[in-house]
Amino acid sequence: MGKSQQQILDALEIDRILKRIACEILEVHKESRNLALIGIHTRGVYLARRLRQHIRTFEGAEVP
Repeated sequence: MGKSQQQILDALEIDRILKRIACEILEVHKESRNLALIGIHTRGVYLARRLRQHIRTFEGAEVP
């Protein structure tokens, strides 16, 4: 990172936040059977994929 750039979150902190978001999604929707994630290009798709992976880990279910 250059002198003018400041790191706000590291990879572990981002992953922890995404796990928390995935858990909150599952709490609100109770189950993943009727759940779908949509990511808006360009970075939203990557965020949706990472959330889907965490939900898969927690629920053992595939979310489209």
